[in-house]
Amino acid sequence: MSRKKRDFHTYKEIIKGQFNLFLLALSFFSRIPTPKSMSYSPNLLNQANRYFSLVGLLLALLQGGFFFNLYTDSSRIHRPDIDARCGSGANRRIP
Repeated sequence: MSRKKRDFHTYKEIIKGQFNLFLLALSFFSRIPTPKSMSYSPNLLNQANRYFSLVGLLLALLQGGFFFNLYTDSSRIHRPDIDARCGSGANRRIP
């Protein structure tokens, strides 16, 4: 086996191991399903702490995007009477 091909397999295993650590951190912080083929040990969970901030940021962006989409004007049907009562329709005319 040539050195170039051997290095490729080494990099592939490194990336696979880091992805496993990322999925381990994701499963630790959320209820998002992860593959059952993931390996787990207390030592691996300790190594996965390097991805905790990235997982937290991704979950915050996901939840923020969901709630932003839920509460923006473009994603809901407006009823002027309800908007006026909630205070969000202060600049709209009520018929």
